[in-house]
Amino acid sequence: MDIACTPNDVQGTEKQIKEHIAQRNELLEDLESSTGHGQTLLECIKGDNPRTPMVQLSHVLDVERWLLPLFSIFIFLRENFKIKDS
Repeated sequence: MDIACTPNDVQGTEKQIKEHIAQRNELLEDLESSTGHGQTLLECIKGDNPRTPMVQLSHVLDVERWLLPLFSIFIFLRENFKIKDS
């Protein structure tokens, strides 16, 4: 955050804090939604077959590689935001 953008009064600071919390919550919602969509995609690719063809297996692995860091970031941010809100 740029120091020049920091308000020098209580109302301005409270407004900036509320805006920051709203943006943070939107980010968490986006991450949660992306993780959910990724899980759905993964389930669709895997299907109900006990044996996944090799072409699909490569897609499954790609989606799993994408989901793991995304989910880890989501959990990390959610836990850190909870601690700071308390």
